[in-house]
Amino acid sequence: MHPQEVSKLIAEAPLNLEQKLSWHLQGNMEPPVPATFIPLAVQAILLDSYGFDWDTTELTLPAGSRVNGKPIANLRDVIEGHHLEVFLLETQDNASRREASEKKEGDNYAI
Repeated sequence: MHPQEVSKLIAEAPLNLEQKLSWHLQGNMEPPVPATFIPLAVQAILLDSYGFDWDTTELTLPAGSRVNGKPIANLRDVIEGHHLEVFLLETQDNASRREASEKKEGDNYAI
């Protein structure tokens, strides 16, 4: 089964968000992401739901973690880098983003 399919199953499971993220980050990522990252993943998901900009919102990474050699990362790096899109809360922005990503080039739809 493809990791994206597993992510969807985890997202639909009757678990709380932290449990879902634990399964996803530690069992569906290679290499597994440490549990110390789970609070940051929750924070990223909540900041997204409040409409924070993915490119300008910076988050402090767990001790010892680095992105491009820095102890901070923007929201986009955290969400896309850890494949958290399937766990994002249903907002108008996320519905539009999901719709746009599902369109194919032949649909005359520009992203």
